[in-house]
Amino acid sequence: MRYSALTALAGAALIVTAAPALAQTAAPSEAGRLAEQWRVAKRAELLRRQASLVAEIAALDKGATPDTLAAAAAQEEKNARAEPPEKKDDDKSEGKKPEEKKEDGKQKFGGIEFGVGVSFTADLGSRDRIGEAMLDPNGIVRVKDENNGRARIMLESHYFFTPCGRVFGINGLGRNECTIENGRVKSRAPASWGIGPFVALQPGDENVIEAIGMGFMIGFRKNPETTQSFNFGIGYVVDPNTRVLGDGVLQDQPLPVGETEIRYKETAQSGLLFLASFSF
Repeated sequence: MRYSALTALAGAALIVTAAPALAQTAAPSEAGRLAEQWRVAKRAELLRRQASLVAEIAALDKGATPDTLAAAAAQEEKNARAEPPEKKDDDKSEGKKPEEKKEDGKQKFGGIEFGVGVSFTADLGSRDRIGEAMLDPNGIVRVKDENNGRARIMLESHYFFTPCGRVFGINGLGRNECTIENGRVKSRAPASWGIGPFVALQPGDENVIEAIGMGFMIGFRKNPETTQSFNFGIGYVVDPNTRVLGDGVLQDQPLPVGETEIRYKETAQSGLLFLASFSF
């Protein structure tokens, strides 16, 4: 019995002594992983400090001052924290310059591309286009500003036919060279002139059309190999919202009985349109 008790006590002491070792052996992986992470981070920190010290020593050799050292340290810290800029998908090749937008003198209106032209409208309506009118001391209506002749920029689109030969058979105005066999055109050189219909409009705010016209246009190229040209057209234009004197209010006449102010109204007015543009 005594031997058995001593044996039991020795076994218990052995178990108590071995328990910490068993626990330490049971989880070596977690402690080792944390220790390895700490060593990696510490090594990286020391390397950064080493690089910073080397840079400072080099700066001292070049005659650095406390101010320049502090500025360099701040810049180095800023660069270390800065994230690299994201690369755009369309900038994959180094040294590739962005494509330059060509200025072709065209504009879009309502999703349709138009050329730009200079126009003059000669009014054909029966009533004067009024800019401003006033009453003189005798109550007579006097017009201060009429817009019967109007110059403006308009957007235009044209389609040119390019017949073979000279312009209307006249020498010196241009010639379209063609090769004709058996009465048919076999080939054409780049056209020197063209003629065809055009449409012109004056855009307003929010895609509202202030005026619209159409007619025929003729164009001449100085060099057949380019799109540069001088085009001249003549046609008919309508201004849907032309300001005129109100009904019963007449120029150089007194106001209707009982009225004390000049009345205006907006109406559609037509005109003769002259248009010049500069692309074939």
